Amino acid sequence: MRSASEQLVQTTWMCDDPLFKNHDAVTPVNWEKVWASYSDTAMELYGHNHLVLIAVLEFLCGSEMVEVGLDEIASLEEHERTAVLEALRVKWGNVQIQENL
Repeated sequence: MRSASEQLVQTTWMCDDPLFKNHDAVTPVNWEKVWASYSDTAMELYGHNHLVLIAVLEFLCGSEMVEVGLDEIASLEEHERTAVLEALRVKWGNVQIQENL
């Protein structure tokens, strides 16, 4: 079964990007290389939606330094929002909800 981050990569444009396409449980994403690559040309070439998906991927990979909000996710195109929701479902699928009685 895929991890949440693998799910997001395989269902978005990231599966074609050499920085992300080989990501799996054995091969982690090199975040220094990613942000160095995207920092120079980020907004001109990729746009806001690409950066939001990269930030979501970094969160799914375990980074606590990422700041991405629901409003940014809501602004994504429908297929990208769906990909994020499916990845989050994988990440939190086994989390038990407890009620305070």
